[in-house]
Amino acid sequence: MSKENKVLSKSKTLKDILEKGPDFINNTPLDNFFKELNDDFLSKIPDTCDDKSLYDYMGYEDNHKFVFKLLSYFDKLYELTTQLQSEIAKKDQNLLPVSLHDVKYMDRLLNLLLFHGITINLPSSELRNLTPISNNLTASMVSPSYQPDELTLREVTSRLLNIIMSSNITNYIRTALLRGPAYPMLYLSQLIISIEQQQEEESIPILYDLESIQDTYTLYVMYTNFIQCLPSSSSPSHNVIAMRKFIMNKLATLPIRRTEDGIITLIDFILGTREDMEVTNLPNKFERIYSVLMSIPQGMRPGKYLSLLFPQLYHCLSLIDRPEVITCVNGLVSRFFMRNKKIVRDFLWKPVGDVLCNLDGRDFDFRQLNDCINVLISLSKNNDVEVVSDLIVFLDWKKFFLNLWIYCLFLKKNEDKVLNVKERENENVPVVPYFEVILSLLKTFFILNDGKFDVLNLLSLNLVNFEHENWKYMIDLENGMPYIANKAESILNELNLNEGTDDENKLNEISNFFNAMDLAVQLYIDLLKLINDDEKTKDIFLTILNRWVKKTTSRHDQSTLSLGEEDDINGNVMVLIDLKLLEKMNQEFKTDIIKQTKDVLTVINDLVDFVQFQDDKLKEEEETVDSDDEDEEDEEETASEQKPVELPHISTAFKTILELFSYTLNNSTKNYLLQYKNILSSIDEKLMKFINNVPECKTLHENVQSVLNDQQFDKMGPEAELVDEELEKDKETLHRVMMDLNDPLVPIKAHGLVELRQLIKKKSKVIDVDRGVQIHLQFMKNQDPFIYMNAIKGFASLIQLETDKTMNVLLEFYRDDKSRNKLDDILKVGEIFINYVQYENKLLGSHYANLLVDVCLDKIKTHNGLDNRIRMSSMSILGIILQVNAIGVQSRVNEMVDCAVGILHLETGEDEAIMRRAAVHLIHDLFSNDGISSNLSAEYGPERLKTLLEYTRTKIRMI
Repeated sequence: MSKENKVLSKSKTLKDILEKGPDFINNTPLDNFFKELNDDFLSKIPDTCDDKSLYDYMGYEDNHKFVFKLLSYFDKLYELTTQLQSEIAKKDQNLLPVSLHDVKYMDRLLNLLLFHGITINLPSSELRNLTPISNNLTASMVSPSYQPDELTLREVTSRLLNIIMSSNITNYIRTALLRGPAYPMLYLSQLIISIEQQQEEESIPILYDLESIQDTYTLYVMYTNFIQCLPSSSSPSHNVIAMRKFIMNKLATLPIRRTEDGIITLIDFILGTREDMEVTNLPNKFERIYSVLMSIPQGMRPGKYLSLLFPQLYHCLSLIDRPEVITCVNGLVSRFFMRNKKIVRDFLWKPVGDVLCNLDGRDFDFRQLNDCINVLISLSKNNDVEVVSDLIVFLDWKKFFLNLWIYCLFLKKNEDKVLNVKERENENVPVVPYFEVILSLLKTFFILNDGKFDVLNLLSLNLVNFEHENWKYMIDLENGMPYIANKAESILNELNLNEGTDDENKLNEISNFFNAMDLAVQLYIDLLKLINDDEKTKDIFLTILNRWVKKTTSRHDQSTLSLGEEDDINGNVMVLIDLKLLEKMNQEFKTDIIKQTKDVLTVINDLVDFVQFQDDKLKEEEETVDSDDEDEEDEEETASEQKPVELPHISTAFKTILELFSYTLNNSTKNYLLQYKNILSSIDEKLMKFINNVPECKTLHENVQSVLNDQQFDKMGPEAELVDEELEKDKETLHRVMMDLNDPLVPIKAHGLVELRQLIKKKSKVIDVDRGVQIHLQFMKNQDPFIYMNAIKGFASLIQLETDKTMNVLLEFYRDDKSRNKLDDILKVGEIFINYVQYENKLLGSHYANLLVDVCLDKIKTHNGLDNRIRMSSMSILGIILQVNAIGVQSRVNEMVDCAVGILHLETGEDEAIMRRAAVHLIHDLFSNDGISSNLSAEYGPERLKTLLEYTRTKIRMI
């Protein structure tokens, strides 16, 4: 059997099953009801009435009598299903009261009731077109001269609304009315009845109650369908005007009135995420969302609107598993930021700061804390770096980074208690500790904050800062989630932690400190590795080294480096932490640190001078020491004469400097070192003062002299290894860019694309436009909307910079002659063309305009085998060209119109509706340009096109 025959056979089998009656009927009231309904009523409705009305044929006097019979059946059905549901509930059974076979009888009864009770009794034909149900079987059996019966309309509406509005929310019939076509029809009929009674919006409480029981998504669909189907005649009736105003107001305020899910549902509705597995054409859909949400509904005060809007945006940003939503809301935040920065600061930054900084020391449960962190993760993906920077500045960059660091320390310290983050889709993915998420977030904001060195320095100065002044993080032992608690309120839970003797407590304190220091130092090293910036690593190492040497040498007695001295404990702690950091960084990053030889030598030169100064100062102090015990002083002088002079107090610091200098000399070429001949000579001169007391200084002096006296360098000339500093800087930037592009964090990838475009714009020698285009093309294929939206945005810059190279690549990709490219990627390139045309506007060159027209027409004419979404994309591009610069392609206008007319004439199938819609839009775009329509050929004159559109409108309604 062929595949087609199998399908037909299967369809026939399914149809037979649905039409086949049950093998036996239970003797229950509901089963008997359906048997009676079918035998005595439904089965008697004919296919045709031979010029009689259905009511005459069925033996009813008029529509009212016929509908009354339908209502009596429906009331009986409601009563029986309610009783049966009650019995099922008592038996604790999970069963439906109506069998699958009987559902078709119930649906037919309801459809008859809705059509004959509501549809044909609406006051005008234009309003009857708004109903989502049309019973074709019985429509032809109603006399064309039939006059709507207002009383019947009111009776049916009232009876069905009583069921929907009943308190029995789990009732089967009520659920069927809410989920099917009955709900919009009842809403419509009640609205018309209210308008007929000349009621104002505020005096229609039933409509508010009716709306309150329906889910938000269904309301969006219903209101949108009403607006689209309302007649747009030049002189609409009073009822139509009133309805349009009422529904438009409902639709405009729905996102705000539904405070729990109004915005997220609007986004889902416009993006089509509930209907389509793959969401396409995101930029245009985002623009529609922005236009809706940035328009304050009429009659609503801006302050109230924003106070209702932004809490929902905050919630949307917390949904980190919804990338399309995050990208959309980030774009909306940027729009508001460009309009007025204070809006975003007051309504979004402040709620984030309330939790992250918590200046009032309030309690926040784990959901509030988790939402705040998720919002930060989402905001880190904002395309506009200025927006992210403003967030950091508004919250005070020191508090912002320090609070994230403290949170990360807390999570690391309690790693075994905190619930870890795991990929839900793939159980084979290893568990990700939550502290790593925060560490990655720190890295992201650090890079988006231009990688400012002050941040790393701030963290190094607060490395073991685990606590806030008046609040603390704690772990909810039930769910393993962190939360925030006020210290004063949580202190009672920790009273037993300080039990023990003073010595024991002191030892515990010291032990805890060293454990905390080890943990913090390792976490800081992990952060540096994650940032992976040799320059920043070198800078922070030299800064810490400078700080440590100066603090160490400023102490007269190294024995003060203990935790026992209360008056100097802070300084001593910093010395210990810095020493631990230096040791760890020396182990992990020694090679990276000495890459910038000049900076290293400069710091060594400064520190050697400082050490020397401190040593001389200490010697002077020792010489002026006055003692009452002259004999003891004489003994010390004698001992001094017997021992070689040492460097008290600074031996550890001095040794560290010498080791760094030795490592730098041994790992750099002589010719490279001689570029910094003056610095080397200065260091050597200072080391000479210690050469008799410190053996290492003698060895280093010899090595420096070997470099300074190298004759080979003199022959080659100093310019032999002199480098182009600008070029080297660009190379480093490109290296960092490529690392960012390969980074697993999405915001870092996007930041890499931005940095890459900067290199291309400055026409750096390290990269050319061709490579930049290929890289952007690669990232445009990424599935994450944040990445590919950045790539699309990047192409706008590349086209402006190098139009020929960029456009040729994109046109070839869009043309896809060898069918190698994915549908989504082709559509993304279509969005790039639309952005390009809109940006160029009246300056759009005829050369590329004609090339675009050629490619698009080829796509549209490829009817068989090509996805209609690509063809619709091409229609959209042509429409945009006509909107912004129709004069530039006026010689091609007839071809475009011919294409649109061909679609309207020939592509009449249901699957081709999107093409007909695109064709209508194209004609609209054409006539929106004054003067262009006059250039049309006679066969496409305005009157003919108007006739065609009227025909198409009727045709589309019939399909």
